[in-house]
Amino acid sequence: MNDSANAAIETGLAAWTRGDLDALERVLDPQVTLKAVEPGPWDCANRQEVMALLRLRESQRPPDEPREVKVTRRDDSTFLVSGLGGADGTATVVTVADGRVIALQQVSAEPRDPGADAAVAALRAGDLAALTRALDARSSLARDRLPGYGGRTLLHVVADWPGYSPRGPQVVRLLIERGADPNVRGDDDERGESPLHWAASSDDVDVAQALLEGGADLELPGGSIGTPLDNAIGYGCWHVAELLAQRGARIEKLWHAAALGRLDLLEALLADAPERDAVSQAFWHACAASQRRAAERLLEAGADIDWTPDYAEGTPLDVAGDRATRQQNVIDWLEGLGASSARPPAAESR
Repeated sequence: MNDSANAAIETGLAAWTRGDLDALERVLDPQVTLKAVEPGPWDCANRQEVMALLRLRESQRPPDEPREVKVTRRDDSTFLVSGLGGADGTATVVTVADGRVIALQQVSAEPRDPGADAAVAALRAGDLAALTRALDARSSLARDRLPGYGGRTLLHVVADWPGYSPRGPQVVRLLIERGADPNVRGDDDERGESPLHWAASSDDVDVAQALLEGGADLELPGGSIGTPLDNAIGYGCWHVAELLAQRGARIEKLWHAAALGRLDLLEALLADAPERDAVSQAFWHACAASQRRAAERLLEAGADIDWTPDYAEGTPLDVAGDRATRQQNVIDWLEGLGASSARPPAAESR
């Protein structure tokens, strides 16, 4: 990498530490990726997704929060940015090539804890006996944020992407019986998402049900989109969205009512004469959720049939054909097991 490219990268990263995301965007490759410490729905596959996530995080940062950020060059192709862009104890490895940032990988800067690692391994294996032994040996593991896991508690781990942890509902019940707080946030007490936010983002309805039975707050704000219902609808997690609605989650937004097919609430909210963008947003979510009657009513109310949000890709027609989160999860699971299809590959478009 030449001196001018070096200078551009360093300038962009320094601007990021000050909150100047426009300067950072100029040094990102169009196909740059961002990966969290643990895989999740916030992983990004291109520059547009990366910038949308970083702008969301910047908007959630308290204005008086100090920026204790350090940028360190590791070698000719990587930098380490610490103190920014993730949970406490998380740093970001920045990989560059040809004068552009091509990858952002969050890593844990915390030391690992053998007891926590044993509990996580038991949890991920669905081994309730081994998990019980780990909790018996150190009861605080049920409550504490785990060293080396980016602010996660064991409840976060069981609810984490892609969901469907073995014996997940039983693990949730065991942890809550042992003192786990179902409303604990990742990162710290003021920021971060609760385990219910995470279950709502993977459509793991059984874990979500167990969390609600254990006292999870279904109106807790501060998720990557907002409340657990915001997350569920925003990530196309229709089973958890319906569960939350049945349990009494507030449906006060037009796009909530549209995605849930609640025509009665839709009419009440339309009576307030919302702006056309709000009607179009609700139409987009109705199409994403396959709620045709809601979509028809919103189109009648003036929705733009080709409206596209700034927080996602695709028109209403595009998202109507997308796979829902739970459907994609099962497909990924089958493919991971080596399952094959009897159908011929789809013909490539000319």
